[in-house]
Amino acid sequence: MSSHGGSNTLINILNRTIQDLEKAGIDSARNQAQLILAHVLDLKAVDLYLHKDLELDGSRVNEIEDLKGKRISGVPLQYLTGKTDFYGYELFAEEGVFIGRPETEILVERIIALAKENFSRPVRILEIGCGCGNIAVALTKNLADCRIICTDLNRKALELAGKNAGFHGVESRISRVCADIWPIAGDNVPEESKFDIIVSNPPYVTREEMKFLPREVKAEPPSALDGGTDGLDFYRKIISACGLYLKEPGWIAFEFGDFQRPEMEVLLRESGKFRGIDFFADLNRTVRFVIAGFHHG
Repeated sequence: MSSHGGSNTLINILNRTIQDLEKAGIDSARNQAQLILAHVLDLKAVDLYLHKDLELDGSRVNEIEDLKGKRISGVPLQYLTGKTDFYGYELFAEEGVFIGRPETEILVERIIALAKENFSRPVRILEIGCGCGNIAVALTKNLADCRIICTDLNRKALELAGKNAGFHGVESRISRVCADIWPIAGDNVPEESKFDIIVSNPPYVTREEMKFLPREVKAEPPSALDGGTDGLDFYRKIISACGLYLKEPGWIAFEFGDFQRPEMEVLLRESGKFRGIDFFADLNRTVRFVIAGFHHG
């Protein structure tokens, strides 16, 4: 229990939590404090102030203190509350599974627009490295009849993606396969098993950068972050074999690291498999996405 003075009214505990998170250098301390209290008290964050004079019992105060301590020690808030938001959808989050980032919503938006523009039939999408299923859920909720196959090596991620798909009522359209990259091996992929779009936000942190990640990023599974010596291992593998798995017309859509655009452009152009290579930026104007049209050379 904290040694701060004052009564245990909701507003006092909230202000105390904000101050302690700020002192510890946590970004968005007010927002994070509100989410911690909302989680413990089973309220919406916006409703906390309606109950500001509510006196909290010792067990609730201790639970808030416990979560605050873990957050200060570097545990991501999403792991503490078991929830995350992506593209307007609430999703379950779990320790050991990569947390979807808000910037990835821009890539999802572009894929939805691309699919609506180019296909009148149901779209087949392969997502390589699905994490908690955030991209797959957002796409299936916004593209009628699309079918998505998700691959991931992390069985916990596949389970959580299934749970999130079920929660949003789209589990019948999302299949999950435990695989490094491709859902089926071999060089003879039947036409009906090929995809219109391949999307991936694979591990892209370089071996060197892995050493200097912020504490809360280090709390996520290393396999979801480590992209090899130059961070581009997965892109090489996907680009080299995507011809076996993509229909024509077909597209690939990638998210990549802050400074990887030049290398991504070289990889895509040198493969000779793509035209209409379109790079675009996140809301901070950092170029971190590409969509490219596939053609059999």
